[in-house]
Amino acid sequence: MDTLEIEATIRAISARLVTLEDEIRAAQPVRSGAVLMHLYWHKKQGLCLGCPHPIWKQWRGHPYHPVRQWQAHPIDNPLARIRRNQKLSALAKEAIAITDLRTDLIQALKTMRRVERKCSALNIAQLLPSLLNGSSKVFP
Repeated sequence: MDTLEIEATIRAISARLVTLEDEIRAAQPVRSGAVLMHLYWHKKQGLCLGCPHPIWKQWRGHPYHPVRQWQAHPIDNPLARIRRNQKLSALAKEAIAITDLRTDLIQALKTMRRVERKCSALNIAQLLPSLLNGSSKVFP
């Protein structure tokens, strides 16, 4: 897999995360205790391959105010907060799985780019023939 294929896969996963955000929101009523995945984008879009950045939050309403106020509290494990809603649980599991996959792909892409930069700096094309011939003297 080359870097262009990895970038295309990451973009496809990001597009699926955007649709999952809407599906998760639609799968539960607007009430206190709702668990939602929020996607955050950088102001300068296109510079960060990891955008959108998902954050799970649980919404809580405060009924003692004259006007009902809502507050979102970040949570680490959304599956522990989701109860009795199998459709929502399945959507959350899919979102967590593809987020983990996307994180691994981004890390692999970073490693590949770092190796490419090092190889181009060493001019690896000139070193390969001497390595393949079994020469112990690689560097002049």
